This record gives sequence, structure tokens and C-alpha cells, in this order.
Amino acid sequence: MSSSSFLHDYADPVNALESFVTDSSMNRTGWSNDEYDQLIADSKVESDEAARYELLYQAEKLLMDEMPIFPVHYNNQVHLHDELVKDIVRHPVGYVELKWQTKPNNYSLQKEVQNNALPSTW
Repeated sequence: MSSSSFLHDYADPVNALESFVTDSSMNRTGWSNDEYDQLIADSKVESDEAARYELLYQAEKLLMDEMPIFPVHYNNQVHLHDELVKDIVRHPVGYVELKWQTKPNNYSLQKEVQNNALPSTW
């Protein structure tokens, strides 16, 4: 038994699932399944989105049925932000970028008004 982790590079199920094809350098389990490999290969050339997701679903089901991995923890992030702060970029895989975020010049004054407090500058 060993422990491993994976963080997605992009928001597509194949990003994680392709790690378990037979020749993947990410496949540290020693598991190999020709049907799984074919499902992943087929999903990469399928142009119909519904059909592609069905192939990925079948591959994921096969992976979970044969269980060469045992997921025990999923990374999750919870973020709270003030509605006055704008332009926070949230990537589909969980990253948050604040370099473009903006807030009003009179942010602290607006916060006091928003909180139903008499602004200290009045």
C-alpha cells in the first residue's frame, strides 16, 4: 500500500482518468486493463460530447470496479469574498487569482454603510 496525490491541470475528467492507462508515467499502481485503455483512447477522439462523457463514465466505472486505487480524500477549498471586491478569477480546478481583483477607492466607507454603521468620516 502507498499514498499518492493528484491535482488536476485542467477541468476535464480525462485529466485524472488518463493517469491510469497502462503506459502512463502517472500510473504507479501496476494496474493494466486493455478495455480501460481503449475507452480512454476512444474518448480522446470522440467529437460528440455526450458520447465522449459516456466513454469516460464507463472508464471511471471500470476503474472503481477493479479498484487499483482507493480515494480517501478529495482536496476542497472554500472561499468567502466581499461582493464589493470584483474581478477575482476562479479557475475550474480550484485555483484563485487575485492579481486582477479590484475594490472601490472608498472601500472602507462602503463597508461601513453596508454594515448599517454610521461612517466614521461623517
